[in-house]
Amino acid sequence: MTDRFKLLVLAGLFCALLFAAACEDSATVEGKFKLGVIYGLGGSNDKSFNEAIKLAVSRSVRDYRVSLTEREPRDQQELQSFLEELAEDALDCIVVACDPSDLEPVALAHPYQHFILVDGEVEMENVVALSLESRRAAVSMGVIAAMTTRTGRIGFIGAFEDRSSRRVLAGYQEGAMRAAGLLRDEGREIPEIEVIADFIGSGPEALNNQQRAEFLARKQYGRDVDIIFAFCGKSAEAVFLMAKNYNRLAIGSDLNQNWIEKGHILTSMLRNINDAVYDVMEKTIHEGFTGGLIDVPLGNNGLGYYVDRYNEALMPDGAEEMVRRVFAELDAREAELLAEEPAEKPVL
Repeated sequence: MTDRFKLLVLAGLFCALLFAAACEDSATVEGKFKLGVIYGLGGSNDKSFNEAIKLAVSRSVRDYRVSLTEREPRDQQELQSFLEELAEDALDCIVVACDPSDLEPVALAHPYQHFILVDGEVEMENVVALSLESRRAAVSMGVIAAMTTRTGRIGFIGAFEDRSSRRVLAGYQEGAMRAAGLLRDEGREIPEIEVIADFIGSGPEALNNQQRAEFLARKQYGRDVDIIFAFCGKSAEAVFLMAKNYNRLAIGSDLNQNWIEKGHILTSMLRNINDAVYDVMEKTIHEGFTGGLIDVPLGNNGLGYYVDRYNEALMPDGAEEMVRRVFAELDAREAELLAEEPAEKPVL
């Protein structure tokens, strides 16, 4: 064996030992990092909110080989049961899609368990709360709908009324009205905008109620609505099918859904859930857990909607410019309101 060969062998062994040591210290190898996930009601294969979380989780499993425990609650009772179950399992972190009021008592009772809350505002040391720009994203949907509609009647079908759906509906209405005003200021003739809103049910079961969603879509399209924003989880698939059957348009949410009924999905609202969840898990794996509130910017360079080969021909000319103009108006108004607030509260 030559001296050069011996040196190569020793160098190889040294590198292998360094790699083994690094792997031993790393939480990213062979299931050392234990991740739990509790999806929102409606199921992880909803092609929307929950599936965006699932895609982020799948990326973490692929990239870091984390050990994964998943739960899919069918109702509120199961959600609470799964929260308690996983909080007792000594996991490194639990991703949860639920209302903040459901998580807070469990997080308080288990201060050493770490949680990632998808869409909510919770200020606790053991919770990372991802706050989605729901209203702003929906504003862009309203702008695009107002620029596209021919009848002036645009629809909204939500699953059930909660904090998130109210924000989205308000943003959709505001974006449509502001865009219509700006277009009229330019001298363009557009119909008066009317937003017709319906909710499928009164609870989370509405996220997967195809029959009721179809009924509401038929009713709206039958009233000359030509675009429906479907913010209703898996139930949206029935709305998309009715858009095709009536030769109208629909708007999807939370994942790119433009492909589902090709030529009938005007665009899809993107709140950047996939990247936000993946990024916070990656940071936790590498740097350890740090609780806090994270404001999640919108996808597609802050526009909050998706354009691809399935919908580019449907999108109105100048959509991006108009969305940014409306965003600028909203930002200016918010700055005015902040300036009007007193620096200090008066002493009573």
